[in-house]
Amino acid sequence: MKTKLTVLFACCLLLMLALPALALAQDSGPSLTGTTWEWVQTVTPVETITANDPSRYQVVFMEDGSLALTLDCNRGFGSYTADGQSIQIMLGGSTMAFCPEDSQADIFGQQLSNAAVYFFQDGNLFIDQAMDSGTMQFRPIAPSLTDVTWEWTGTTGAADGDVAAADPTRYSVTFHDSGEFSFQADCNVGNGTYTSSDDGSLTMAFGISTMAMCPPESQDAIFKAQLSTAASYVLGDGVLDITLADGGVMHFRAAGTAPAPEASLLIGTTWQWIDLQMANVSEAVTPPEAYTIVFNADNTVNIQADCNTAFGTYTAADGSATITVGGVTRAMCPPESRSQQFLDLLGQVTTYNVTVEGWLELFTVDGFRLTLQPAPVPQPALTGVTWQWVQTVAPSETIVAVDPARYTITFNDDGSFAWQVDCNTGGGGFTMDAATNTLTIGPGMMTLMGCPEDTQDFQFQQITNATSYYFEGGDLFIVLGDEGGVMQLTAAPAAPASEPVLTGTTWQWMQTVTPVETIVSNDPASYTVLFNDDGTFAVQADCNSGGGTYTVDGQSISLGPIALTMMACPEGSQDAIFLQQLSNIAIYFFLDGDLYFDQAMDSGTMQFTAAQ
Repeated sequence: MKTKLTVLFACCLLLMLALPALALAQDSGPSLTGTTWEWVQTVTPVETITANDPSRYQVVFMEDGSLALTLDCNRGFGSYTADGQSIQIMLGGSTMAFCPEDSQADIFGQQLSNAAVYFFQDGNLFIDQAMDSGTMQFRPIAPSLTDVTWEWTGTTGAADGDVAAADPTRYSVTFHDSGEFSFQADCNVGNGTYTSSDDGSLTMAFGISTMAMCPPESQDAIFKAQLSTAASYVLGDGVLDITLADGGVMHFRAAGTAPAPEASLLIGTTWQWIDLQMANVSEAVTPPEAYTIVFNADNTVNIQADCNTAFGTYTAADGSATITVGGVTRAMCPPESRSQQFLDLLGQVTTYNVTVEGWLELFTVDGFRLTLQPAPVPQPALTGVTWQWVQTVAPSETIVAVDPARYTITFNDDGSFAWQVDCNTGGGGFTMDAATNTLTIGPGMMTLMGCPEDTQDFQFQQITNATSYYFEGGDLFIVLGDEGGVMQLTAAPAAPASEPVLTGTTWQWMQTVTPVETIVSNDPASYTVLFNDDGTFAVQADCNSGGGTYTVDGQSISLGPIALTMMACPEGSQDAIFLQQLSNIAIYFFLDGDLYFDQAMDSGTMQFTAAQ
């Protein structure tokens, strides 16, 4: 009996000792992230589709939920969500190169978009598609130093400090199996030789290089100088770290694995349409300022489509985007207008990208690419603005205005200026040359009242020593002579705009949005309503006019019977629609200066704008 207990105890002990090893073996299985997976084949219920070259079709799942794609001759990005074994893949934008005739990029992308479940077997990745329509098989690729274009993202721990690459796509290196490497250092390219060993050692010797003069902010010299001191490297999937002789580490990413652009980059910019690419054909769009879109923070869009304007909504995240065009005016644009094409293409957008130049690319479901650039930001004008003094930065000190509103200057178009110097006011003359930004001011005259003890009138009057001016960030900077420093002035806040009121304004009907359609006014000036303070209103309904009485309680409004002339209006008149909807209004509110009427029973919303 004792012997059996001893054997049983020994077995239990061995099992307990084996448990950590078993757990470790289970944890060491393949992982969805951190590996480059190349497509081998897809088995469907009716056929097996084999990748003609797996290296041309790859996917990398990132820890942050983004993914990078090799789509034959193109590079793309997207996002994914994984919960247990379930997976959803959303493709984002991609480059638009014209791939060979045998390309399977469309098949590869379509099947990825249909992913439903993933699992591993024998180290390979399998993705089951929705509706049992097939199973994609992938195999892992071991990280390789060679034949990958490595983009420099920055350096940490170097003797001269940390540095981030301003644009990784402009600084790259590619190691070749021949022992040579090629590089791009901003506006220059070149080559060299390298040696590496299995223990991770690395030395690099630069060869020939172009000698173009790159922009002043270029990091080409830093990039080449650091690479020339390479001592060792560590390779991961999609990342490369090169340790330098001084202990610093250069960080690289594989080309094409940049994260999807943040959706916040879209917001607040007026984007002008400049180009349309269809397959390998590119068409310039003119004039760009006639076709614009603005993405707002509340997920609405404002669109200018030549002679028409429109509004709508959008969603954008991880490189995917949709745009829903709402109400559109119906003006008749010139025959050569691309108004309708622009609106149609916006409604077909599926993905977006922001280039290193700061341009916006919108990709449609049909593979078209719209390229848009930010509208030029107009420079502030020197004249016609009341400028408040903020501070003067002199060689020996910085003088900050105690109260900028007490020190102002306004330059007029006739060459005169008016200023407020604390408790005194006055003016004088000035000359300027916009071509050279030269500026002379004064001398100026002013009243001679005694100002409070904290006055800075003397410091502000140094503005009469002006020699030149420039703008930065919307502020005005005036350079003073005799090393007097630079005065900074900002535009005085505009007087708050008065809130619109219901009465006293002729309101023109623009459109009505109902749950099933948008009815756009064919002539807003022919459909108007004017509310008077005495509780009466006047209405114009195409060729007929009339009026009645109304009552308001808070935001609620109701109209009494409308007395109207009975003329027969031309064919196509919207008088009946307008009057019917106006008689049904229940609530009013203002938005961005326009007047809106919600109709009873949630049957629609009328939009009016003030007549000019």
